[in-house]
Amino acid sequence: MDQKPIRGRESLEAPTPEIARLYLDEARTAGERSADRIDRRGVLLQDIVAQVTLAVLVTAYLLVAREKGAAAIQPLVFFVLVAGQIATGAGERGGMRWKDPRDRPMRVVALILFGAAMLGAIVLLLVAPRAVPIGVYAIPGLILIVGLAVPAARGLLRAPKRPGAAEPTRATLPTATRVATMCLGLQLGFTAVAVGMPESGPTAFLSVVIVLIFAAWLFAWRTEGGPATMGLWWGSAQHAVLLGSAVLVGGLGVAAAYTDAVGPWTAVAGGAATLIAYVLVSFLPGRAPVRLAP
Repeated sequence: MDQKPIRGRESLEAPTPEIARLYLDEARTAGERSADRIDRRGVLLQDIVAQVTLAVLVTAYLLVAREKGAAAIQPLVFFVLVAGQIATGAGERGGMRWKDPRDRPMRVVALILFGAAMLGAIVLLLVAPRAVPIGVYAIPGLILIVGLAVPAARGLLRAPKRPGAAEPTRATLPTATRVATMCLGLQLGFTAVAVGMPESGPTAFLSVVIVLIFAAWLFAWRTEGGPATMGLWWGSAQHAVLLGSAVLVGGLGVAAAYTDAVGPWTAVAGGAATLIAYVLVSFLPGRAPVRLAP
């Protein structure tokens, strides 16, 4: 390839094939060295938590929408979006980046099946929500578990503990991330109350409040107060609270839709417990992102 030298400077000599091969070998060695330092066990564990969280939320949404209608359970949609962004941030910790999905064909197949199952479930909700057994609405969540969480769990069991892997250090959450964690607790507290209320009036009002909080969060989406950054800094305690709140909010919604066991005070208690949990874990140390040396 012809060079275009800088004006006033002599053109550089083209490297010989041997030197070019050495450059390529060195680049490959540096890439392998960086890959060896990635905490793959930690990444796989976060992937499992993320997929189980999303499976719980998606299943709860479909089950409640079957009984009460999609509009009545709209707050769960925002929970799903935020959980997905937090999972993205967690996957970027320790130098791991999302790669071309063509490198992981089974994951692509699982995502295609999940999309098809979700599309079919939404069509059923619009046309004839009770035309099929209730278990059909659990299929998308099961695909996430079987197609994504289970392979990640198998990889976690097989992944050896690498001596050179970079261990994320415990660190205090940045101020913006701590405040965002508390705000997430407030939003999910409102969500718990909204999906657990048997009456539609309070649910509609709280849905508007949740939408406003979510809209305000859009301005801080990629800052230290955004959900992706929270996933990057969060530790095990914060992710455990996220999974627990998904189970609590989803369980309240399903119980309120199919039983009379959930009343207004139960929903308020669930919302208060969610808020308190997020406030407490916001003061616990997280895990600082790892800077990988070449």
